[in-house]
Parts: sequence; C-alpha cells; structure tokens
Amino acid sequence: FPVTKYRIDYVWHRGAALVDGKRAVIVSGESFSFGEIRSFGPDYFWALDTQQMLPVQLDAVWAIDAQNWVACGLGWVIRSSDGGASWERLPVTDDWFTAIHFPTQKIGYICGRTGYLLKTTDGGRTWQQIRQGGAFGEKRKVFRSVWFSTADKGLLVGEDGIIWRTLDGGESWSPVEGMPSDVNSLS
Repeated sequence: FPVTKYRIDYVWHRGAALVDGKRAVIVSGESFSFGEIRSFGPDYFWALDTQQMLPVQLDAVWAIDAQNWVACGLGWVIRSSDGGASWERLPVTDDWFTAIHFPTQKIGYICGRTGYLLKTTDGGRTWQQIRQGGAFGEKRKVFRSVWFSTADKGLLVGEDGIIWRTLDGGESWSPVEGMPSDVNSLS
C-alpha cells in the first residue's frame, strides 16, 4: 500500500548556511510579513532540530562558527550565540537587508536593497553603517549581494549592472573596470 506525502508548510527558502558537517540553518519568508528559521542537526543531518517563526521575511543567514549565526531580512538583523536555539534582534532597521558575508570570524558585512552597507568588527554583536542607503526613487541603488575575499577586499553587486569593489574594508567603493558606463554609476 503506497503512502503519499504532501508538504503543507511551504514557504520560500531565501538563504542557507552549512554550519559544520552535521548542521545547517535555512531562513525563509514571504509576503513581507512572515519568516522562519529552521535549524537542522546535530544528531542526524537534515533532521529538523528547531523551527522558529518570525513576523518578518528573512533573506540571508551566515554561520560564523558552530554557535554564532547572523540572519537578516526586511528591516531586521538578528544574531544567535547558541547555535540557533534563541535569537536576539539587533538595533538595525533602516533597510531590507539581502545578503551577509563574513570573511573572518570578527569582520562581516551586510548589504540592503536601498543601498545601506553595514560592517561589524566584533563577530556580529554590533553593526556600523558604512554607507547610507537612499529612499526609493531614481538615486536608489538596489544591492543584492556582497562578498569579501579578505577583510578589506570585496565586491558588491546589484540591479542594473552594479558591480562595485572595495580595497579598504568598505571605506570607499569604485565600479569594476570594463563595465558599460551607463550601468555602473556611484551617483
């Protein structure tokens, strides 16, 4: 007698991080007002360990190490220091944050849809604004992802062909050479 399973709790998965060989975390969200954090492991890989509901869509998550994780989304940056068992909301609310990257365990970056860039130097406990975003409109820069090869050297990509780089830890940004001039403006 065959059994058919139907998944009835579907939400859009938006970001994932592999914590170690036995654990992972996925963030989800939809409709701008509903989000989930699902932690898997540690006893059996992909066995659901913790599921938490939030009133906001989450888009990205980063596992700094086995215990320290950071997630972000629509107006929220949250941090766990106990492997995802509990989360603390940090006082950062100015953008729809879309991506996180930590090139080291202490230094990390977050980008937002209206152009905000945040940086931490203490493993995600506090965040400083290194670029202020703009209001929605013509001058707005929609950022999608950020990635650093070292604590100082990184790339930022976004809509309309934005590809910027920094060589000084986000203090200054410049368009990547060779891009069409009309799609890579810093103004």
